[in-house]
Amino acid sequence: MTSNLFHGFRPMVWAFLPLLGIGMSSSLLAQNLSRNDRVEIRDDSRPSGSRLRYGTVLREDARVVELQTEDGKVNLDTAEVIEIFYDVNDQDWVNAVSAERNRQWANALGFYEAFQVRGGRGNPWLVRQAEFKVAQMKYMLAETEPQKFLLPAQDQLRLFIKNHADSRQVLAAGEWLGRALLAAQQPTAEACDLIAKLRTPEPSNWNHRCTLLIAHLKLREGVQFQATKPESAAKLFEEVVTLCASLQADLNATRRLDAALYSAQALAGLGQIKEAEQKIVGLFKNVGENVQQRALLHLTLGDCYMLQKRYEDAARQFLYVDVLYHQDRELQARAMVSLIQVFEARQDSFHAKMYRERLNSDPALKNTSHARTVSKPGSSQ
Repeated sequence: MTSNLFHGFRPMVWAFLPLLGIGMSSSLLAQNLSRNDRVEIRDDSRPSGSRLRYGTVLREDARVVELQTEDGKVNLDTAEVIEIFYDVNDQDWVNAVSAERNRQWANALGFYEAFQVRGGRGNPWLVRQAEFKVAQMKYMLAETEPQKFLLPAQDQLRLFIKNHADSRQVLAAGEWLGRALLAAQQPTAEACDLIAKLRTPEPSNWNHRCTLLIAHLKLREGVQFQATKPESAAKLFEEVVTLCASLQADLNATRRLDAALYSAQALAGLGQIKEAEQKIVGLFKNVGENVQQRALLHLTLGDCYMLQKRYEDAARQFLYVDVLYHQDRELQARAMVSLIQVFEARQDSFHAKMYRERLNSDPALKNTSHARTVSKPGSSQ
């Protein structure tokens, strides 16, 4: 969106473009600066945990999104960017976004691919987003049709990371690749190696984000293989504790909390439940009344108890989120998925079914990313 004053000076700007050596046509410039993109960014002060910034996305890379607003250009740290909703006058794109919102992964994939075929309307950021979405939709479809989509999803995510190492989506692609590898019962080492190569020689916030994601993937792998490969899982948990300890002093408050929670869950995986519990309980003082962060603490404490098969204690923590700290619907859905797992572990099929039905019927919950993990009957993984 641009101000009326700027609109008035557009002819003058176009007239001087050749003198400035800028080859962009006047029609393309007008098109690019008249978009009203929406950028969702993190805001822990709000119950939703986010807010929107409006304007035109001028440039994106792995670290910064440059947004032209009515008040001028602003640089947004990609660590705080949740999603960008591009203003696109294209029916395939509109249909793709709508299908994705309704968890119609096959339809979304088809529309995103159709959009790609036609060239992405000359917007390089949109072309890159479409490529990422195609890979992501294939991963979503792999949850129900792994034979058909899991390997293609892995291949496309690998390709995206290698071709777009400086993209806003590259860390998300790394995380999805790690998940896809785990879905195939494979270690996350390949994804972790690709993420490690994204780091730069000099210390930076970007490097810390890469390291934190590696810790996250190693933690997921340790949890998944703890029962079948206990020695390998223990080694992974030890690596997570070490990685998180190296990051604590260099992260902002939100990332520091993530690192502390990963470390606590890894300690629980190592059987050091008392240390993990003390670590998490100590964090409650730091987060105050921030409902989203309190929800994360209860969820992680519940996860620690689950690793020790303390199902009643785990259920109590998950219920805190479902009943009291449910303002963030993603976190509430995560708590409900965990409750399903608790009830199934206790062979309480009645309550497991009740939570599954509620999760898939509640309009505020059924479209969350966690809800799709129980969209299939009998699935909670």
